[in-house]
Amino acid sequence: MLRATILYDEGIGKIDVIEHDSKLWLVPVWNEIPEKKSLVPAIMIRLDTLRHSGPHQKGDTQYTVNNPIPMSALRGEPTVGYEVVLEPNILVPDPKFLH
Repeated sequence: MLRATILYDEGIGKIDVIEHDSKLWLVPVWNEIPEKKSLVPAIMIRLDTLRHSGPHQKGDTQYTVNNPIPMSALRGEPTVGYEVVLEPNILVPDPKFLH
């Protein structure tokens, strides 16, 4: 799974990134589906419409978001300038079951 470094109200953090429908999405919250050994994004924020850099070849994150992301978007609330999607119908293999 890809990762991004973000700025938000409380400082700097790292967040998962997935590709879906040829678009990049930040995933701040996941729901687990243990019986399917999968994760479902609870919240997705479109990354490729935000100012960002990457993909980076070195380091523990592949992308860096250049501007702070409002907590409202990270909580899944409608936020001007951010494409936020709640509970899309996407299953992602849970990395803890891939070993």
